[in-house]
Amino acid sequence: HPLAWLVEAADDICFHILDAEDGYLLGRFSFDEMVDLFRPLAGGDPPSREPRAAVGWLRAKAIGQLVAQCVELFAASEDALLGEGLAAPLAAQIPASGALRRVGERTRERCYQAPEVLRVELAGYRVLGDLLGTFVPAVLTDAPDDRAKRVLALLPRAAREGDTASRLAAVTDYVAGMTDGFAVRSFREITGVELPRVG
Repeated sequence: HPLAWLVEAADDICFHILDAEDGYLLGRFSFDEMVDLFRPLAGGDPPSREPRAAVGWLRAKAIGQLVAQCVELFAASEDALLGEGLAAPLAAQIPASGALRRVGERTRERCYQAPEVLRVELAGYRVLGDLLGTFVPAVLTDAPDDRAKRVLALLPRAAREGDTASRLAAVTDYVAGMTDGFAVRSFREITGVELPRVG
């Protein structure tokens, strides 16, 4: 649908801009770096030099400019959008695409590929893998042993009923719905790293 192009553009804009601002709030970017990154998108310098207010102003102006450019391109591309679509996403074709791409690259470099972030991601793979490695075999077995019965007792009823596909979907939904803290706590308790409190 043509509106999917706008949703994709909004997603591209928000992820790049808001992730960079989050990086600033976490200390991954200095104030001057944020001004340098956002100024080309915002179209000028902030009226205030108070850091939080200035970054907030730059963020808002940048998003406004990017949205306006995407809307203009969307309107000018009506025939293509109603036909075979565009060769690239809207946000990749607007005048500010280079500056937006630069924000994304710097954010990826400073925020997503920082060693401590990569360590958390690797731990997350282990947590999710072990939880699914415990739950999935239990719901797939036709004759659960004592351990599998205990695992099944931890899962929602939907994971214990229905056909195989339904049970697997229920396990996936259960794990996907866990908060980070609950997933880590469940992993630690199920693997015996930490025993749950009883009583």
